[in-house]
Order: sequence, then C-alpha cells, then structure tokens
Amino acid sequence: PEFSNPLFLRLFCQALRNLGHRQLPPGLQGLTGAFAFFLDSVNTKLAHPDFLNVDPADRIVQVSVERLAEAMAVAQRQWLPRDQARAIIASCHQSPAFEKSLFRQLLLEGVLAEDRFHTAKDEWTDGVRFTYEKFSDHLITRHLLQKHLNKADPAASFFSGEPLEAFVHDERAS
Repeated sequence: PEFSNPLFLRLFCQALRNLGHRQLPPGLQGLTGAFAFFLDSVNTKLAHPDFLNVDPADRIVQVSVERLAEAMAVAQRQWLPRDQARAIIASCHQSPAFEKSLFRQLLLEGVLAEDRFHTAKDEWTDGVRFTYEKFSDHLITRHLLQKHLNKADPAASFFSGEPLEAFVHDERAS
C-alpha cells in the first residue's frame, strides 16, 4: 500500500535511480528494507568522487540519519532547529564548502527537508525534518526501541516512569 503514497514512491524511485536499477532488487521486504535501500543508495551516490568522495563503508548517511533520529527522539518531536541538525551532520562529515556539505547533499537527495516550525515560545524557527513522515516515524521509533525496549519483558518498557511511557501516555488516558 505504501506505493500508492507519492512521497514514498518518490523516495523509492530515487533509490532505484541512485543505484541505476530498473526493477526492484530481489529480497527487499517491508518498510524497513525499503528505507534501508533508500539510505544505502544515497550513501553509495554521495560516496562517489563527484559528490563527497568518501569511503562508502563509513556509512556517513546512515550514521547522520541515526544521530538526527536520536536527537529528535530526545526532543520528542519530528524536527530539529536547523543549526542543531547541521551540527549533528557536520560531526559525521566536515566539508569546507556548503555546496559540497553532507547537509546540503541530504537536502538535495530528499532525505531531509527544511521548513519553518512553530515553537513552544510562540515563535517561528527554521528547522529540518525527514522528508517523509512515515520515514521519520520509523527512524525515531527504531532508535527508541533499540535504546529502551526491555526484550525480556516488552510491556514493562511502557510502564509509568519508563522512558517509553511518555509515548503511550495519551493512549492510556483515553
């Protein structure tokens, strides 16, 4: 059903184009596989000498996306102030020029989008988000579960006082 969503379809077609594929790769299953395929394709493209000229094994795209998702999880929102997002990404790859920066390339590749966000202080600020909401939900949730899920007793991870409780608190109240 995700293929009926234009944003998901764009993300997936971008991955196919990045890797020069004309058909779905074998063995690709589920959203997790599709999102990983997309990030792998962007990493492969940006590693090329025409772009960032980095070792693809360093996985700078995946690392930067994971760090952004972690910061969003900590902030409990799906966006970060632009300066904070740029600093996180710069910690993964330094570039002397903005046009050749990892930040700029992630924007151009459709991994990230810039937007204006309303803050709790009733102000507007420049921010950065993942382009596709379900992609954002997936990345942030994956980070939260990897960090806080008690695999021996998953339900206990959502009890009062536990880090994951804040994410289901409203559902319990209704």
